[in-house]
Amino acid sequence: MSSTYGTGTIEFRAANTLNPYMLRKTITRDGVVQKVTVGSYPTREMAELAREMMADYTADDIARSRMTFDELFIHMVTTECAGMEQEPPFVKKLRTSYRKCGEMHHRVYQEISYYDMQGKIDSLGHSVSQKRELKSLFIKMDREAERLGIMGKRYACLLLPIREDPLQERRRRFPLTDREVEAILAHGDDRDMFLAWLLLYTGYRAGELTSRKKTDVDLREYIIYGGLKTYAGMERKIPIVRKIRPIVEKLMSYPGEYLLCNPDGSRITEEALLARVRMAIMPYAERPHDDHEFRHTFYTRYREQITGDKDLDIVNFMMGHELSTEGARFYLGCSAKFLNDFAEKYLWK
Repeated sequence: MSSTYGTGTIEFRAANTLNPYMLRKTITRDGVVQKVTVGSYPTREMAELAREMMADYTADDIARSRMTFDELFIHMVTTECAGMEQEPPFVKKLRTSYRKCGEMHHRVYQEISYYDMQGKIDSLGHSVSQKRELKSLFIKMDREAERLGIMGKRYACLLLPIREDPLQERRRRFPLTDREVEAILAHGDDRDMFLAWLLLYTGYRAGELTSRKKTDVDLREYIIYGGLKTYAGMERKIPIVRKIRPIVEKLMSYPGEYLLCNPDGSRITEEALLARVRMAIMPYAERPHDDHEFRHTFYTRYREQITGDKDLDIVNFMMGHELSTEGARFYLGCSAKFLNDFAEKYLWK
């Protein structure tokens, strides 16, 4: 059932949907004739009104009104980074929040409501920092949508304030038990378990490990350089102990720019790494663990054995923690053999 007047077509989709009346319009863009859906409405009267308002819309106007969440984000980031040699830190945070909105990526931005945004924020549980960064992303995208004329109202401004629940205890971190570590090290018969080994022996966060390029790895000195977050984190050196050297050497032989790559050479994402590690250790773990708990296990292994402040400084240097100026200068210049000997002394054989 449809009605055509030259300025668009109103089509009745189905009676059991919230917005059964679709307004569709035929446009010519880049020499290609396309019929696109401009909007969906609960009543025919609203669809007729929308058709009158959009009678003079050009192909570009229609394209902007149908811009997806993904397309708007790319446009916003491209605009923000115009003329810059590299992305500023705040754009990297926006990308992190953007990845958390996977189910929204292909939705038309104009059709994303306040309830969708608030629901996505609430789904993050008790992580206050992630909620704030996600809310910041929605506010910036609403501002860009208003600038482009896609929307006339900023729904993100209605989002609830992000407050930490004083009654909610922060989630405790539990290092892996000795029994769990022994089981994981005894079952290194597949690539996914090897990924768990890398987290245990390097103390890297998942995002730091997946961002290591092959140029960051020195197989002559057996050192991995760099990390993320702070200056101390980015400048640290991680020794490649004997237990994981065959793993790193094998990973270096695979195609791709990054240390951790898929068979086609593409980089393994942080989410994929965590999913594979969780599946690999599931039969041997007493409880679910995340990458921070592997990092906590790495740190705890040293703390239970070292005695002096100097040894603790070495551990903090490998963890990427801030050190005094003199300590940082000393450990940045220390030899690869010194760090490897230290790690071999305390880590699992």
